[in-house]
Amino acid sequence: MIEAGVKENVLPIQARAVVNFRILPGETRDSVTTHVREIVSDPRVEVAPASPFATDPSPVSDPEGPGFRLVASAARQAVQDPDLPVAPYLVVGGTDSRYYADRAESVLRFVPVLIRPDDLSRVHGTDERVATADVATVVRFFHALIQGSDTL
Repeated sequence: MIEAGVKENVLPIQARAVVNFRILPGETRDSVTTHVREIVSDPRVEVAPASPFATDPSPVSDPEGPGFRLVASAARQAVQDPDLPVAPYLVVGGTDSRYYADRAESVLRFVPVLIRPDDLSRVHGTDERVATADVATVVRFFHALIQGSDTL
């Protein structure tokens, strides 16, 4: 987001830009800030984290660990397909996992719903919703997850 000026024909005295970075595992807020300062290379430009949610990336969870195996098993039970492939992926959005990273060995980010192409335009927008047909799958997933969690 860029803020500057009040009219098209008047040069602004100052400008402000907010850039929302998705920081890769292995990088930090400090390393990104340093990189941006090097790229901008102008002492008149202040570069600083602007959000209280500016945090380092969450640790990478072990895809071979018991938590991932439990989520994979619950997903297979929820869709009633014992051969369903379940693979790890990088979640690029901010999640509440930042609040649990210091309290658990592994924090997994998983949503037990099918995201269809027409759903993508509604994510965090107007008419965001879970399809009614997916509610039963969500219930089956959490039932299997809770039932299986006593084995961890």
